Amino acid sequence: MRFLEDESAVAYGIVIIALFLFSCGILLVLLSNPMNEVIDGMNTIIGMEDVSKETTDCASFQTTVWKAMPIILLFGVFAWGIVRAIESGGEQT
Repeated sequence: MRFLEDESAVAYGIVIIALFLFSCGILLVLLSNPMNEVIDGMNTIIGMEDVSKETTDCASFQTTVWKAMPIILLFGVFAWGIVRAIESGGEQT
């Protein structure tokens, strides 16, 4: 089996991963302040005991997902890289 001599697909993948990580980082920075406001508001309402247990659990889940978002995004880009490698593996001549 002969491998592709042109490595433009590898360079393309690296550029896409870098752009994805950069744009997700910018998105997380831009959304951090509004999310903190929502969390502060929910903490105030929960402290006054004006909400049900289900609403408190939902707010807790939202906070957990927000904290895990960078890890979820990294898993996503890792999975994309694997799929990309598998797809380009069929193009070898």
